[in-house]
Parts: sequence; C-alpha cells; structure tokens
Amino acid sequence: MRFSGLKRLFWILLTAAVSLAAAQWLVTAANPEVGFWHQALERKERECAALRARSDTGLVLFAGGSSCAFSIMPPLITERTGLPAFNLGGHAGAGPRFLSAFALNLARPGDTVILALERESISSAEAGEITQVGMALAVSLGLPEMAAGAPVLPDPVRWRDRFTFLRPGSRFGAAMAAKRLSGRPLYRYVESDYQEGGRIETPYLDGGLVPELSLPGPVRLSPSGRIMLERLAAYGREKGIRLVYSLPWMFNDPAHAGQNRAAHRPLLEEVAAILPVLPDPKTGVETDASYFSDTSYHLSAAGARARTEAVAAGMRELGIVRAPQ
Repeated sequence: MRFSGLKRLFWILLTAAVSLAAAQWLVTAANPEVGFWHQALERKERECAALRARSDTGLVLFAGGSSCAFSIMPPLITERTGLPAFNLGGHAGAGPRFLSAFALNLARPGDTVILALERESISSAEAGEITQVGMALAVSLGLPEMAAGAPVLPDPVRWRDRFTFLRPGSRFGAAMAAKRLSGRPLYRYVESDYQEGGRIETPYLDGGLVPELSLPGPVRLSPSGRIMLERLAAYGREKGIRLVYSLPWMFNDPAHAGQNRAAHRPLLEEVAAILPVLPDPKTGVETDASYFSDTSYHLSAAGARARTEAVAAGMRELGIVRAPQ
C-alpha cells in the first residue's frame, strides 16, 4: 500500500511538471507574439553593444513600449544632436518594469535613458505589476527575474508568479486556433519590420483608426507608478545614468486635443518632481491620422519623423547634445 501511494504521488508530480513545462512552452516558444519580440530584443541588445563599441561618447537609449519602438528614429536623433542613439522599445504588454530594466541593464555610466513609457504604464492602478507578456519574454530571454525589473528593481519573481503567468488561457488557445483555421498570420509584425537603430515600422494601415476622445479629468501618477519612477531615478543616480521622461504621442480627436493636453499636464508635473521631462508642445496628443499606422499609439514613417524631430528639439532644450570638440 505504501509503495502504491508513493507511485501514485510520483505520477501526480510528474504530470504536474510536464503540464507546467508544456504550458510554459506554449506561452513562450510556441507564441508568435513572444517570438517576434524575443528576436527583436535580442537583436537590439547585439546592435546596441556594437554601437557602443564604435562610439566615443555616452549613448542615448530610448525605453518604453511599442509606442516607443514605432516612434523614434535613432539616426535622425544622432543627426540632430550629435549623440549616438538606439531604440530599445519593446512590447507595452511586457510592463514598465521589464521594459525599463531591459534598457537600464544595457545602459552604462554617462548614458542618457529616455523613458518613453505609455501614460497607462505610470498612471493606472496596475502600473508596475508583473505581466504575462513580461514574464514570457523574460523567461524566453533566460532572465526570468527581469519580469519584476531585476537587476534594476529589487522585487523578486515568486514561483506563484511563474505559475500564474506562464500558462495559456482559453482566450489564447481560441485566438491561435482561429488564426490557423482562417489562414491569417499568427502575428502581424515580421522580421522585415525591423528598421535601422531598433525602430519597428509596419506597412499595415488601419483605416478605421479610432481617436481618443475627451479624458474624464486630470491624469495623475498612480501610487505604484510613483514608487517605480522613484526607484528608477535612484538607480540612475547611483549608476551615473541620466534618466529623462517623454510622454508618447497618442491619436486624438481634434475637438478634444486641447482638453486632453491640459489633462496630461498634471501627470507631467508630478513626473518632473522625480526626473526631468522632455519638453514637447504636443504633450502626448497628436491629431493627424496620417501620422499613425495600425493603432493609436503606433506611428507611421511620417509620424515617427515628426515625433523624432520633436524629441530632438526637446533634447537640445535640455542640453542633451554632443559637446563641441
């Protein structure tokens, strides 16, 4: 009886282990969304290291979600400021902890890191929480603790987090099945969307792009967003890395643009008390639909050029330029 009980326990544990491994494989290696961003981030890391090796001054690194990845043209930043630049933007769903840690882990003393985190990443109640995409990317890159922000932020990844976030839900399975049955691409973005300096650009245009309407009131830093930014700022001071915040552009209805810019100002004022904010007259609001591609946060080539010019102007205003030789 004792042997039979131990044998049964063995099979239960083995089944659980195999199930967890299969779930992790589905969420990471078999997930085309994670696969695209995994390859993109690995390429960004290699190219950033190559840029550093041939540069004689600190780098300007851009960090954030896909609104950052689709918006900043590093060669144009270099042309306008004289500083070598690279776009380390990733998937917004990975969460600000992962995105900030990925960039700051590659930064070195003397670098400038411009945090172009989406508004929701610092203003929502969930700001700074571990996400499924962040956990999947961190594990696929072999850096599971980065899902919580390591080595920049001190919070650990618990086994409960791995169990919670590394399992596919019914929605994931249904979406993959529907795409396979319909013959649609499993993920919209492809390797050829990767541009010079780490920027992503898609040829896909959404003719039904929906603008943001009136915000209900002033936008504020959430408590968790504030704590995260304070920790990031402290890390930058400790490591000799200059941190600056830049609010990404979002497609807005022209009728509500002025009101929404005003709603963003309290958020930027609160951020400015923690780290410098890049001057930008757009204040996160853009009304030209031709500046966007497939979402209200993803800029087209024309939009990326306009956004990059604005960022470069803000950098010059803050004195983030190459000193005369």
